[in-house]
Amino acid sequence: LRLIGPTLRFIEEVVDQYGVKFVLDVPSADANWQFSSFHLDLLPMYVGLDLAQFPVELNQRRFAHHRNKLFARWDVSACALPRLVGTGSNVSMPFVLIVSRDMIHHMPLQLGLRAVRNFARSGARFLLTTTNENFDNVDDAKPDGYYANNL
Repeated sequence: LRLIGPTLRFIEEVVDQYGVKFVLDVPSADANWQFSSFHLDLLPMYVGLDLAQFPVELNQRRFAHHRNKLFARWDVSACALPRLVGTGSNVSMPFVLIVSRDMIHHMPLQLGLRAVRNFARSGARFLLTTTNENFDNVDDAKPDGYYANNL
């Protein structure tokens, strides 16, 4: 948790300053780090998406008693992002904040670009994601590989 402390503090500042109530986390594989922050743990709605089935099922079991947390399998490079629909309403709205920590640089460049496009098209107000300054985007990532992306 020591390494993600600055990330959590930044998210907490955004949540406080802008009154964020709804967060979409992609990928959400290890949901432990997020909920060491009361700000994220107590949000009215947290949705975690992941391409892999195992972490989704694990988080669904671990957080089944949390009414404010949902987990689903989702390919953000191939599918538009989900939207929120209020109870008794058919009007949808985007999540306010998307957190995408340590994901895009593990995807081939074209898939990463598709994911970023889907983030932008979602209508979310904020995107918090990992970037690496002073690097050229070289598409040498294999599935499950890594390249330093510079957004």
